[in-house]
Amino acid sequence: MVASQTDHTSDRVEHALSVASERGSELAETAKAHGTDWLELAKERSSEFAEIASKRAAEFGEVAKERGPDILEVAQKRGSELAETARERSAELAELASKRSSEFAELALEKSNEWAETASEQTEVLGKRARKRAEKALEKARAKKDELTH
Repeated sequence: MVASQTDHTSDRVEHALSVASERGSELAETAKAHGTDWLELAKERSSEFAEIASKRAAEFGEVAKERGPDILEVAQKRGSELAETARERSAELAELASKRSSEFAELALEKSNEWAETASEQTEVLGKRARKRAEKALEKARAKKDELTH
C-alpha cells in the first residue's frame, strides 16, 4: 500500500513538473511571437510614415512650381522635416517593440521559475509525507513481527 501511495505521489510530482515546464515553454513562445508582431508593426508604421512624408513633399513641390521658388524651398524643408519625424517615430516604435518583447520574455521566465520552484517545494513536502508513512508502516510491521515471534 505504501509503495502504491509513493508511486501515486511520484506521478503527481512528475505531472506538476511537466505542467510547469510546458507552461514556461508556452509563455516563452508567446513572448517570442509578440516580439515579432511588435517589430513587424513598427516596420509597417515606419513605411506608412515615410509614404505620407513622400506624398506631402510631392504635394508641396507641385504647389511650389505654381507659386514660385520661395515656396519650393519651404516645401523641401517641410518634406525633410516630415521624413526626419518619420525616421524618429520608426526608431521609437522599434525600440518600444524590442523593450516590450524583452519585458514579456523576462516575465515568462520569472513565472516559469516560480512554477518550477513551487513544484519542487511540493515534491519535497510529498516526499517527506511518503517517508513518514513508510516509516510508520515499517514500525507497524516490526511490531507485528515482534508480537508474532514472542
